[in-house]
Amino acid sequence: MKSGDIILQPLKEKVKEFVYPSLRDSIQIERAALDQKAGLIGAGLLVR
Repeated sequence: MKSGDIILQPLKEKVKEFVYPSLRDSIQIERAALDQKAGLIGAGLLVR
């Protein structure tokens, strides 16, 4: 996700509104480590 914190920070805040209060501190929303390659890698794993 190239938009970074423009979308990520508001998303984190909105998600915490809907999560059980006891779980709010344990929720972690982060960028995917695979970035733009996630779809390609996932498709490759389906074919093997």
